[in-house]
Amino acid sequence: MLSYANFGQSPHKFARTVSEATRLVKQREPELECDGEMQAQVAFDRSFREKYWPHSTLKSDPNLFVFPALGAANTAYQLVSRVAGIDEIGPVLLGLRKPVTVVPPQAPVNTIVQMTAMTALHAIQGSDWGRASVPPPPPP
Repeated sequence: MLSYANFGQSPHKFARTVSEATRLVKQREPELECDGEMQAQVAFDRSFREKYWPHSTLKSDPNLFVFPALGAANTAYQLVSRVAGIDEIGPVLLGLRKPVTVVPPQAPVNTIVQMTAMTALHAIQGSDWGRASVPPPPPP
């Protein structure tokens, strides 16, 4: 869970919001290895994290980053895509009962094909994208 602060170093409401989100994730999904709030450099550098924040529960390299705001996430994924010269796939909407993706109007054909395949696969095989956020409707 990314922030500009590390593990309660800032009393600002933005840092506290990320810290509270981390607490909720750990409460709802205790089997997930999730920690924060932390700066990106701390999340990426395991030895740095272990040296300066040994209480961190994040023991392996992260494979998912949760950003504190949509603007920060959008800016970061576009920067990484351009700097690394890779295609981005997304955005993917989470928390709904069925898989949904958003295809930007300027998306190249290969992105449209990849997103369509990913969404169809989740629809066919079943998806738990919305498992934690949206309860199933009550039985009739």
